[in-house]
Amino acid sequence: MVGLYKRYFGKGPTRVRAHYQGDVVTCVLRDGFTRADQTLIEAGRHETVIQQRHQLQLAVRDEFTSAIERITGRKVIGFFSGSQPEPAIEVEVFVLAPPERDGSA
Repeated sequence: MVGLYKRYFGKGPTRVRAHYQGDVVTCVLRDGFTRADQTLIEAGRHETVIQQRHQLQLAVRDEFTSAIERITGRKVIGFFSGSQPEPAIEVEVFVLAPPERDGSA
């Protein structure tokens, strides 16, 4: 996620934690807003930043889900994304398809 944020958003978060349990992968990213984002937030325009971030996250949805699919070996069937300005936290949540059964029991 850090690499994808750097590539597509211009700056990566300073702290990231990923949680993988069952059919859900949750990535919590901290301090990833750009200087331009921070300027808007400080000017009271945090809604503009949140809306723009949401649009960016949707624009790179395929890259995000492809990375999770490569790492987990499972198909992503749901993607949810959110941001908040204070404290600066973003989350990416991926819901995975049930594991494929190979027929051996």
